[in-house]
Amino acid sequence: MSRIRLGFSRLLLVAGGLSPSLFGAADTPNPGLTYYYPAPDAPIVDLSADIVVYGGTSGGVTAAVQAVRMGKSVVLVVFGRHVGGMTSGGLTQTDGVNPRVQGGITREFFKATGHSGFKPSEAEQAFENLLADPVPGESGDTAIPVYYEQRLETVEKKGTQITALHMENGSIFRGKFFIDCTYEGDLMAGAGVSYTYGKESIETYQESRAGRKAPVRLPGVDAYKIPGDPGSGLIYNLLDEAPGKAGAGYPQIQAYNFRMYTLMNTHSAAMQPLFAPQEYDPEHFEILYRYHRAGGSTHLTVGNDINNHEMFHRGCATDHIGGNRWPDGDGGWSSWADADYATREQIYQSHVSWQLGMLWYLKTNTRYRSLAHDLSLSETIRGNIQNLLNKVDQLGFPLHEYPETGGWPHELYVREARRMVSDFILTQAYYDHRLTAPDPVGLANYSSDSHHVRRFAGSDGKVWIEGDTGGRRISPWKIPYRALIPPATECENLLVPWAISASSVAFASMRMEPCFMVLSQSAATAAALCIDRNVTVQELPYDHLRVRLLADGQILGEAREEETGMIIDNRHPEFFSKTGPWIESASIPGNYGADYLHDNRSDEERSAHFSPAIDKPGTYEVYLRWTAHTNRASNTPIQIHHQGETTKLEVDQRTHGGSWNLIGTYPFDAGQKIRVTINNKNADGYVIADAVRLVLTETKTSPARQNPFKPSPITREYSAE
Repeated sequence: MSRIRLGFSRLLLVAGGLSPSLFGAADTPNPGLTYYYPAPDAPIVDLSADIVVYGGTSGGVTAAVQAVRMGKSVVLVVFGRHVGGMTSGGLTQTDGVNPRVQGGITREFFKATGHSGFKPSEAEQAFENLLADPVPGESGDTAIPVYYEQRLETVEKKGTQITALHMENGSIFRGKFFIDCTYEGDLMAGAGVSYTYGKESIETYQESRAGRKAPVRLPGVDAYKIPGDPGSGLIYNLLDEAPGKAGAGYPQIQAYNFRMYTLMNTHSAAMQPLFAPQEYDPEHFEILYRYHRAGGSTHLTVGNDINNHEMFHRGCATDHIGGNRWPDGDGGWSSWADADYATREQIYQSHVSWQLGMLWYLKTNTRYRSLAHDLSLSETIRGNIQNLLNKVDQLGFPLHEYPETGGWPHELYVREARRMVSDFILTQAYYDHRLTAPDPVGLANYSSDSHHVRRFAGSDGKVWIEGDTGGRRISPWKIPYRALIPPATECENLLVPWAISASSVAFASMRMEPCFMVLSQSAATAAALCIDRNVTVQELPYDHLRVRLLADGQILGEAREEETGMIIDNRHPEFFSKTGPWIESASIPGNYGADYLHDNRSDEERSAHFSPAIDKPGTYEVYLRWTAHTNRASNTPIQIHHQGETTKLEVDQRTHGGSWNLIGTYPFDAGQKIRVTINNKNADGYVIADAVRLVLTETKTSPARQNPFKPSPITREYSAE
């Protein structure tokens, strides 16, 4: 038996509340705007569960809920005082939300909150609702126990198996399987699993998007305290570092920030007021003073979830570029990724001082505000600065958001930290679709997006910034199960759905909250199946995992397979028709397109007809799609009309939801308008009409009937008549 203290010593730089809360946030004394502080006094606990989830993030909640739905006992162990991570901590204009990409619990959550623009408090309430009622509609489920303000100190292992998590306050959480849902990969590191951080070189994995990027200049900003005088020293937040070689690897991490929520109102009582951070130094904002004096952008968006590009310039805005590391006292740096909790608290407060301090500087600094009346500046520059000041003078925070921290977000946006180094490394080849994972557990659908990592003085004496790649939505790509599991030689009962085994390029695409939630549900499913089969995470057969993921509405990449064949869904204007009233719905995930139809469990007979036109004669596989639920019909009648014949079948719509189900192989003639009909006659539950897919498997030159109907294993002969 061994105890591994959190020293985080397995770094591989490839770049060169104690009593459980059943719902609601922690109810201990409010520590204010802080990351790490002495844990409040409370009884020490020592408890066991089938699955222990460490990290109260959006992924942590999702994993805990799925564990219960898999019939397992679970405990959610939270570092801070809130659940939901960045999704309830400011990141509410959520990138990458797409019902064609995320299913399962993720889709449930975003149906409750909306895809974007929801308030942080609404998101946290939605997460708390999931924890309070993890299996909606089931009277026997109980709320998931949540332990707040728990800081991991050591990980206890027996060989390659984690046996317990020991907290700083003396509490112990024992389990059969463990899931690391922290943004930092703290449990993974504490368990002795190899990891890295920073960015690899182009050569490491032959990735064109890897390595250093060409720096760009921040317009009009001299780098030195006395402009033009290198001997005077650098202004704040500039590094005395060389630009480096393009394409080379480096240990720096893309910038963090707070996704703040601001308001404008002339009535101060209608808002929480701006306030000065604990540590405030107006000299820190000399870069902003010079940038605006030179005519730089004064654009400032006011509203919910303010991102870096919505304020001034990506190189001089909310991102605390270069601020997510701290001097280690020996001439080097401690990255947030690998720092101890006390050092992270210093980094956290530095971010508060930068971003909140910037607003306070604009509101109160007389030197800066005098720029609006500086006649040496153009009328346009003066006017732009005055308009900014007018806006800032009416700026505040919503009354009912983040009340513990005066309206400022409690969650620092840790865009990336550690990444596991396992037997399999996910790389740009998968992002580019040059390779496809045979064992997907979720999809990523955002660009390989990374923010700036540092500012430095160029050879011209000006401020230069480096690292930003931008972001946009891309074609979804598959994330394999292998990226979530450590090497068997290091740990056999741990899953890691955020700090996955990936290059920086691949990670930068999957690092969106919806993707994190999907992977966390898949991780919990895998952990539960491992318990049932008495196997390690490395031994779990993927085919067994895949069946359950699809049954739970997860989306694993069928969208790319759908590019072959012909698809007709319930909204097709030419090839779909219906008799009787059907109800549009999207309440159960897994449908194709915008929604599906159900018959409202009516006694009145209703039919839905999919009637595609056949261009090429031959043998076609016919697939049917539906969303599964226990209230669906187990005997849904299906009729396939082909070459003058009618084949009648039944399908069970209580299972196999969210995927294309083969219902048979049939011969069709060119020019023939075939028909697949779904009806509700004698059905014992809700009947779903969603989509039909035809895939040509064998062509023929003659219309003669040669290939007889071949039934699918999931169908049975229909005998209702």
